[in-house]
Amino acid sequence: MEPERTLLLVEESDPDAEALLRVARKLPLSVRVVRVLDGESALDYLHQRSSYVGAPRPTLVLLDLNLPGIGGREPGAGLGMQEAAKALESFWFGAARLPGGREPTG
Repeated sequence: MEPERTLLLVEESDPDAEALLRVARKLPLSVRVVRVLDGESALDYLHQRSSYVGAPRPTLVLLDLNLPGIGGREPGAGLGMQEAAKALESFWFGAARLPGGREPTG
């Protein structure tokens, strides 16, 4: 039997998280999804701080680039994520709309 993989989902939006969870359930793998709502919690999880001491290391991180507060676009958070996730496969994603509901251009 193949070992269970842990996916860290960093997403504050319930509808977006549900959509990603539906996709994860269809994967032909054993995947445990751990969801956190913000970048600060993601850093705590990856560095195994606070309530995440001893948490399983994720094999994949899905990070919404447009999180409020410390998001995927914040330089400090980005560096912290990179350091913590060196041995991980990571996929960074963003919303189709910019903050304030503006459409991306170009």
